[in-house]
Amino acid sequence: MDWPKLRARLLKLFIDQFLLISYFVAALIALTWPTPGKAVLSLDFSVNGRSYQIIKTLNIMIVFLISGLMLKTDDIKAALKHKLGVLFGFLSTLAITPCLGFALREIPLTPAAYTAGLTLTTAVPQTLGIGISLVRSAGGNEGLALMLTVGTNIIGIFTMPLWLKALFAGTDFDLSIDMVALLVNLLISVLVPSVIGKGLRDLCPPVRRFVTRHRVFLGLFSTFNLAFIVWQVLSGAQHILVDQPFVGIVYVVLLSAAQHIIYLIGNFLVTTLALRMPAPENVATGIMASQKSGPVSVAVIGYITSDTSLQGLLAIPAVLGQLVQVFIGSALVPYCARYTARYCKAQKVAAEEAAEAAAAAALEGGAAADSSKDGGKSEPGAAASVARTSIDPAKPAAAGLGAAELGGKQRARAKPSSGVPSSHSAQSLSSEGGASAVEHSPKA
Repeated sequence: MDWPKLRARLLKLFIDQFLLISYFVAALIALTWPTPGKAVLSLDFSVNGRSYQIIKTLNIMIVFLISGLMLKTDDIKAALKHKLGVLFGFLSTLAITPCLGFALREIPLTPAAYTAGLTLTTAVPQTLGIGISLVRSAGGNEGLALMLTVGTNIIGIFTMPLWLKALFAGTDFDLSIDMVALLVNLLISVLVPSVIGKGLRDLCPPVRRFVTRHRVFLGLFSTFNLAFIVWQVLSGAQHILVDQPFVGIVYVVLLSAAQHIIYLIGNFLVTTLALRMPAPENVATGIMASQKSGPVSVAVIGYITSDTSLQGLLAIPAVLGQLVQVFIGSALVPYCARYTARYCKAQKVAAEEAAEAAAAAALEGGAAADSSKDGGKSEPGAAASVARTSIDPAKPAAAGLGAAELGGKQRARAKPSSGVPSSHSAQSLSSEGGASAVEHSPKA
């Protein structure tokens, strides 16, 4: 058995599935041994009468700091070339998909916090790393996916408070949405770390080299922080979660799947039939605009209520919805990969045919140009060449001189035998003289 090859495959599998593994481990530990998680969650501080968990807040800031560190300016410039994808991705995530929350909030789930949690997930922006990974595996435009992720998370800071206020208005959910406080919290925990990370990358070459060299590790560390948030939230609500009927969890999973599928169908119908986007941009926009960030949902939950038990119940739809998106996305990747591969192959063939046609046209055009350029000179040139060959004064003179010398030699050989040239000599002389005469005749 090739152990190095097997080890490399297992390592790749671990990296690819690290989100699922870390979430599963976090949930398992939280539900079976919640004491450590509750202890970490109890480390808090208060601002204006509102309690904030220190470790969880740091986890959120680390996630967005890494997001800023990994954001390349070149990727942003490349993504901006696809204005249609960027515009629709932003519009769908921040203005269209939240409307589904008005339908979800009417579904009577037990406990009611599940319904509130589902409703809340419609208002949040796109996932931080999962969507980009899916787009990469599907052969989509990764730069566009990254632009959509970062952009919607930054702009979402300003749109989420408005949507949450609208979605929970007139409901029985015990949630108080202070838009100003929520906006300030999101600015501090999301925007500030992202800007710091991006600034460090652009202004500090050693940081940029470190990020480039350890990109995979940073991605795993970001996912670890997300799982750490899940562990704390579920630990805080463990005593309530274990008492909830299992059928409620099943309903949450099914509704989360339905929510994601509705988003996928709606977004891909628009990008494919209405906008007719190229395959790589189509895949990137369709997948990313259908994603909703579980970690951002959990962060928002922490900002709208200080009750750790309620936080855990509200977080269940966010956590399960994140896992559902991973499973559905993983099933969708092979089809999208074949779609983008066919498109890229067709583009390559078309480019090769266009290059061949251009080369053939260039050759034909060059030949036609040469023919038209030399058309008026070819016949006179040929006549002149023939004339030069016929009347070149050097050639007749040489021919006549050769004939005279040959005739003289023949006559000298004929004299000893007779005073009259032999018939053979005469014929030879006549033949040579005739040839000479023929050569001289043009001159005459």
